[in-house]
Amino acid sequence: MGVFVWLPFLFNIVYIRSPNIHARRIAFASMILAGIYFIAIIFTVAIAGCAFFYYSSDNTI
Repeated sequence: MGVFVWLPFLFNIVYIRSPNIHARRIAFASMILAGIYFIAIIFTVAIAGCAFFYYSSDNTI
């Protein structure tokens, strides 16, 4: 997860300070995509965990 989320943030810190507007736009876009990817991973892990605990529990009342 760190490769896809934290490395783009670290590398883009340099490009955000660049005077080139295109480099800044690409940096912002990739940071936004990395944030969305991070949220998607958390959401997927949460859903998978809930499903695992639901189906592994005794569902009799």
